[in-house]
Amino acid sequence: MSGATDLPRHELIAASWTQAGPTAPYAGRNWSPWTFERRVAGLRRAGFSGIGLVQEDLAYILANEAAGSSREAKLHWMREVLDREGLP
Repeated sequence: MSGATDLPRHELIAASWTQAGPTAPYAGRNWSPWTFERRVAGLRRAGFSGIGLVQEDLAYILANEAAGSSREAKLHWMREVLDREGLP
């Protein structure tokens, strides 16, 4: 019989509605009131390996949170946040 440490590690991705907080999917606010950085840090602490985003959430992050003057720079900022927290 193998111990718990012998079990395969499963990668868990937090779907958008799992970590977006108080939103109203398809009926109102579709973006999270919590910052992208806060959510990524929390997901890492909880053991998740990735984050799911809906289109409206991504658009909100790019328009209101991400650093950079171009779409490419803002996406690079998001990648840096993920890398800093160790999420692929």
